[in-house]
Amino acid sequence: MNNSNRHFITTRLEQRRDSNLYRTQQVRTASARPAQLSSNDYLGLAQHPRVKAAAQQAIDNWGVGSTGSPLLSGYTQLHQQLEETLCDWLGFEDAILFNTGFAANHGAITCLLQAHCQAQGGRIYADRLIHASMVEGMLNSGIRFKRVPHLTWPSTAQTHDWFISESIYSMDGDRLSIAQSRDFTEQSPVQWLLDDAHGIGVIGEHGEGYLGQLNQQVKLGTITFGKALGASGAALVGSRDDIDEIRQFCREYIYSTAMPPMQVAAILASIEIVRGREGQLRRDALNERIARMKELIKKYQYHSVASDSAIQTIILGKEGRAMATGKRLKEAGIDVSVVRPPTVPKDTARLRISLNSTVDMKMIDVMFDHLNAERT
Repeated sequence: MNNSNRHFITTRLEQRRDSNLYRTQQVRTASARPAQLSSNDYLGLAQHPRVKAAAQQAIDNWGVGSTGSPLLSGYTQLHQQLEETLCDWLGFEDAILFNTGFAANHGAITCLLQAHCQAQGGRIYADRLIHASMVEGMLNSGIRFKRVPHLTWPSTAQTHDWFISESIYSMDGDRLSIAQSRDFTEQSPVQWLLDDAHGIGVIGEHGEGYLGQLNQQVKLGTITFGKALGASGAALVGSRDDIDEIRQFCREYIYSTAMPPMQVAAILASIEIVRGREGQLRRDALNERIARMKELIKKYQYHSVASDSAIQTIILGKEGRAMATGKRLKEAGIDVSVVRPPTVPKDTARLRISLNSTVDMKMIDVMFDHLNAERT
């Protein structure tokens, strides 16, 4: 690296530090676990004995890796079983697995949506606050796109156009209305790509999320396994033809090693729990914690975004204040996420509290005790 390049990089890093925007990795150890209010493990399944046992059994049967891409040697009976389970659970014709939600969303847009829009003259409409993976997909697809105001629907969409949104939005936890979504799609010709990352597992009688309840309205859906299902990876669900087109042409799928069988086995075990009685009990416990968090936010008049999901926010404003508050909470054994620009708009740095069904209710009260002490 020459000196001019080195200076450019070091200057950018210094500017990020000076602006309180420098990101660091938080190392978590197995022995010292703080109160987890930053994890996406909404139902506490990452540590569930049945889920861990399923992964361990798959290691004995298959080893630790898939050994190849899904179209070569990496696709096992477990992968096939998971795809079939997703179709049965959510009511879609076909499913395809990806290693990450980012790859699934990016691949869906640059493969399927790009092909459809270019062939039929369509364009993309997208909620202004969609995930970065979808934004990158739109930018890299070359398709004409238009951002629409958050939680609104495109009023001018035509046949062959696509609408891209999330069900529950990852930064603020606000969400689409299922009833309004159904009404709009029944009246509009737009084709809908819905990312249900934060809805699957926690919404619906059997944890089927938005996708399970809106499968007749959704053209293509994204599921991630790293939230309520406690594992990692993702899937797309849709019609048999659309999923087969992705299987044939999506570079993110074709040129990646398939997810390990042990991971697939863990996901299958999680889905079985989520669909059963225990899953409902865990959703009930999560909803109790959500209600308590909302009650305290209102009681102490913290600035927040209205949310009835597991994602709750306390907006503190300046980046330095948010960082200092997050640090003090962590020193007290309470682990929350601090979110800063450019992920959120300038001067809206916030605590992002991610609730789960297993967190001690008392810890929520303790967190507010520390926050209120800071105010005095």
